[in-house]
Amino acid sequence: MALNCKFVKGVEDSCQPNVSGVLRMAIANWSEDFVFTASSGCTIDTIDLGSEKAFNFAILDGTGNATSTGTIGGNADSRYHQHAVTGQIAKLDCDLLGDYNNFFLGRVIIFVETKNRDVYVFGVDNGLTAETWTYDTGTAVGDANGVNFVFSGAQPNAPLKIASWSVVKGLM
Repeated sequence: MALNCKFVKGVEDSCQPNVSGVLRMAIANWSEDFVFTASSGCTIDTIDLGSEKAFNFAILDGTGNATSTGTIGGNADSRYHQHAVTGQIAKLDCDLLGDYNNFFLGRVIIFVETKNRDVYVFGVDNGLTAETWTYDTGTAVGDANGVNFVFSGAQPNAPLKIASWSVVKGLM
């Protein structure tokens, strides 16, 4: 069976500066019952997490990164996006060790705001799981200490674009 994979529009040049990096993150427990709604186009402007809420996920500046890698397997029907979100939580906090363990053991979605003020949510379809979770004290003066993390998961779709961080803030 042939797939209809025709381009419908190109990629336009933008005269806007592009700044790399993650400004902030928020995390929520994953559920297949979440509802993401776009009133027009493909940008999400309403999110319903049911009884769940999102939590601020403070990271050290310069440590956050979020990617979605499109992959096609042996045939065109086995394509997916590998979502990955990495960073370092700002400090080791003994009062949060239980929460750290919950993040490590459960499936989550992660909201990411880039330094360009673009907002995305990763892991919507299947959730993300902690691939690595490392407590790091650092070895020298000036070393960062905290929790290095990598959350990842295969998804059938690319991350969703959110209208603005205020949509996420309303979930906290």
